[in-house]
Amino acid sequence: MNALVVAEARKGRRVVRLKSGDSGIFGRATEEIKTAWAAGIPVKMVPGVTAACAAGAGLTRSLTERAVANTLVLATGTGAADDPTPDSTRLSGPGMTTALYMSVR
Repeated sequence: MNALVVAEARKGRRVVRLKSGDSGIFGRATEEIKTAWAAGIPVKMVPGVTAACAAGAGLTRSLTERAVANTLVLATGTGAADDPTPDSTRLSGPGMTTALYMSVR
């Protein structure tokens, strides 16, 4: 993907990397931005709304609520190749709202 972004930008085309939600949450934004900058290509990042915030709004609920949850955890449910299982016991507990992204197993 990074090479394609650079190749198309070098052709003079305007390249848009469209991602639903917030492009800075659990995506490849940093890798793609660094690759574009290294090639001298300017980057503009437009923020979106994270899926967890959108889900809370859709339920008309706050993700943190006084005396219920004072911690919000946004975590990926997909681990690294050498450690495929995230430490979910550390990511949830009393007083916490936990949103797992990209949980496939």
